[in-house]
Amino acid sequence: LDCDAEKHRALPVFNPSDRLPVEQQRKRLPIYKHRLQILHAVETHRAVVLCGATGCGKSTQLPQYLDDAGWTAKGYVVCITL
Repeated sequence: LDCDAEKHRALPVFNPSDRLPVEQQRKRLPIYKHRLQILHAVETHRAVVLCGATGCGKSTQLPQYLDDAGWTAKGYVVCITL
């Protein structure tokens, strides 16, 4: 646990898939089945607001999907705000 966990009463994270390869873990996140639709929305609209339950992969997976799709080529940076 990080040092703020005690102060903020955060609970330890339990990952039932922690023995699987990372790629298989990513595919088990709820956001995975929507990745192509999300990438299409990002590529066709100036702004996209993505809403989903805590832990579904919004802030961790979206940057990786954009990187995988080539958005970070030529020195571009992907930024997610919370």
